[in-house]
Amino acid sequence: MRKNYAKGVLAGLFGLLAAACGPRGAVEYVPQVGNVNYPEAAVWFARGGFPQSWQGQLDTMLGQLELDLYVLSPRGANLADTAAMNPIYREICRQAAAKGVRIGMHVPAGTNPLPEGVQRQQVIFDGTGRLDADGKGKIRVDGWGIRNGKPVGAKIYKVYSYLSRGEGHYEAGSLRDITDRASVRTPDPAHPELTEVTVDGNSFIGGRPVLAMVAYEYEYPDMFAGMPAYFGAILDRFGDVGLTSAALDEFTYLRTVPPWQIGERQYRGRYYSPAMDSAFRAKYRTDMAGTMLAMRMVPERQEQQRMQAVNRYMDLMREGVVRAQASFYDQAKAKLGKDAWIGWHDTYHNQLGGDELWTTGATWWSTRRDYPMTDEWTPLPTQIGMLYAYPSKVLYNMFYDPNDYILYEKVLTDLRYGIRTGYHAIDDAPVQYGVDFKAPDQIPQVNRLVEAARLLNRFDPGKPDANVLVVFGTEALCNWFPDTAQRTAYDVRKLAIEEKAVELQQAGYLTALVPTDLITDGRLTLSRSNRPVLDGHEFDAMIFLYPEYSRPGTMELMERYMAGGGKLMIEGEMNYDFDGNYVKDRFGAWKKKAVATEFSVEDMPKLGVRKNVLEGASRNNDGSIVLTDYPSLCSGEPVAFSVEVGRDVFSGEYTGMLAFLPERGEVVKLASTGLRSLRKNGKELLVFDAPVKLYGEEGDGGFRLTVVDPDGAKPVPAVNRLF
Repeated sequence: MRKNYAKGVLAGLFGLLAAACGPRGAVEYVPQVGNVNYPEAAVWFARGGFPQSWQGQLDTMLGQLELDLYVLSPRGANLADTAAMNPIYREICRQAAAKGVRIGMHVPAGTNPLPEGVQRQQVIFDGTGRLDADGKGKIRVDGWGIRNGKPVGAKIYKVYSYLSRGEGHYEAGSLRDITDRASVRTPDPAHPELTEVTVDGNSFIGGRPVLAMVAYEYEYPDMFAGMPAYFGAILDRFGDVGLTSAALDEFTYLRTVPPWQIGERQYRGRYYSPAMDSAFRAKYRTDMAGTMLAMRMVPERQEQQRMQAVNRYMDLMREGVVRAQASFYDQAKAKLGKDAWIGWHDTYHNQLGGDELWTTGATWWSTRRDYPMTDEWTPLPTQIGMLYAYPSKVLYNMFYDPNDYILYEKVLTDLRYGIRTGYHAIDDAPVQYGVDFKAPDQIPQVNRLVEAARLLNRFDPGKPDANVLVVFGTEALCNWFPDTAQRTAYDVRKLAIEEKAVELQQAGYLTALVPTDLITDGRLTLSRSNRPVLDGHEFDAMIFLYPEYSRPGTMELMERYMAGGGKLMIEGEMNYDFDGNYVKDRFGAWKKKAVATEFSVEDMPKLGVRKNVLEGASRNNDGSIVLTDYPSLCSGEPVAFSVEVGRDVFSGEYTGMLAFLPERGEVVKLASTGLRSLRKNGKELLVFDAPVKLYGEEGDGGFRLTVVDPDGAKPVPAVNRLF
């Protein structure tokens, strides 16, 4: 009783002092913190038993979990059965809205059968053979490597005869288009990916080698025309049930065999559709069929044609993903409302090598979203680069792990860098990916992390203050030719791009990784002070990885940067530009001006940048500091910190998360899951007897501090020199 009485007296005195100080500051107490600015989201699996189990799951989510956005993901539930499912979706949305919770729908990229009128995706595979003396022959074509299922049809795309002049070359003037003399059949219906092309020619082409290209058709929407129509049809199916979100999860082209299954085989397919052909002609004013041929072989001594063909094809192929995602975004906003939350991530296997170019186009920095999105263990430099590619100050990362300590430690640590977690997944039972977040032993752990995110959402810090920009050549990644040693099983080039960015991060340099796409579309420019700038943020130095096949805009920006005194590190050669023009001499001038002509962490001092990675914390570009410590969040025992800001040293103790913004030596914004003390140069600014959850900000009426006080104890500072 004496302790409570003393607290009451202190509270009264503190109130009198605050009143006497006038507008300098005030303290208010709230039982819990509401969410602002950024939703706290989770995936909700609609499994086979969903029609019977949804109410119990929803009661738990609305009554016990603090998350405020759930995206339904069909895992056995039939989206197309609108008569059965839409009343359920409508009731879920009604109950959730009454609690201020948003409900979204994950739209799968393909359903079987497709809605009427939706164009199918095609993939072209090649086969080679030789005709007999009479110009007749059979060529086997193996459409191997598509993971999404078997083709539903096959037709001849193009068949050519020629005189060979070595691998990938034919004698100029010898090429003959003999498509009209060819037919295709499937010998074994059980293996529709294996076809046989029959050529019924004449002696004029007798004995010649033949290249046969067969277009396989799949029950999957074409990226250029079919996918937009498909999205419209699917969104219309549940457009009136009250959804406030729509999501694409791992949105891809037809998926290829993944790296861990490809073995010693090689994927050599190429996406195609009539709509893609039209888009190619519109962009490049040339024949796509000739380009597809040139990707495989060109006249002798015309290697530049092949370079250009590969560059152009890969450019448009990747653009298909961006176009389709933009269509989804626009249609979802139009149907669900301008404030609809559009997710999820469009990373697939989260690595630039392997199959990623063929599935997502590695267009992660360019997807139409309100927020950048990633998945699992996407490297931090990639995420920071994506943050700067968007105007949003936060990024959402879908994450799971069966080890709940690893899971939740990452969730909290990610908050330092502006990363919010998309929890994966509600009803993950039997466990397939991670923990089931609605399980009784998980709910308290989820809620305390959601509370940390909500406190930080109110603080709303800037983006990580990265000082090194790493730009990688998308064009070099897409095209291995003519360096055959670099040709991967996926017909692209394997380059250790992310590994280099991570190496910089681990060496202490806060790094943002972006593709040359951002130069092409005008987002990456140079500031008046001749620094690379993205979303208004200026970087101190730039590293250019793999400039081969650069476009004119990329070369001009790099040259202007070095001409203005910018320090550039370069890794890789540049012999040809995007159109196959010889530019090695031009690149020689770059080498003379660059501070380093190969990637090396040891050479970073030549760029004039400082190490700026903080242990346990992130320094942001608005001057704020965000610290996290998961063990202290679990134990409640405060951990000490000390951070230099200019000439000042801020220190103290906290649990879980602490964010503060100093301006001209004064703390003007604050948030924490458990602040015990805050000092400046050893002088106590704010001290509590025990860690306190709070947020506050300097405003016109002084500093308003809000203490989260679920028990009504009204803790008061033992020391308050903050205001």
